[in-house]
Amino acid sequence: MQYPVQMTYKCYFKDSRKDLDNVAFAVKLIHDELLAAGV
Repeated sequence: MQYPVQMTYKCYFKDSRKDLDNVAFAVKLIHDELLAAGV
C-alpha cells in the first residue's frame, strides 16, 4: 500500500433526515479500526 491513502465515503439516506454527528462518528470508527488492523 502506498501512502498517503485517500478514502471517499458515499452515504445514502432513506429520507432527508440525517444526523451528521452519527455520520462523522461512523467515518472515524472506520478509520480507527483500519489503523488498529494495520491497514
